Amino acid sequence: AAHRGDEGVQLRRNEHEGDYAAHGGRPALPAIRDDAWPARALSAPHTTLERIQKGLEDYLDVKRRKFPRFYFLSNEEILQILG
Repeated sequence: AAHRGDEGVQLRRNEHEGDYAAHGGRPALPAIRDDAWPARALSAPHTTLERIQKGLEDYLDVKRRKFPRFYFLSNEEILQILG
């Protein structure tokens, strides 16, 4: 069963069949100029996510100290109650 969008994939494969043949049946891959790029690109969002998670944990700890019954609830349950 073909999925929507499969036509475009097949067209792209046909366009590059000459490239596959020229490289022994393997697709030609473009050279990656900067191997460290993925690590640098993900570093800042990862750091931001860690800061957000720490802030959320601190916020929920404050609520747990203020309302001791929250100690028996998960973070998700507390967020549902407070939200």
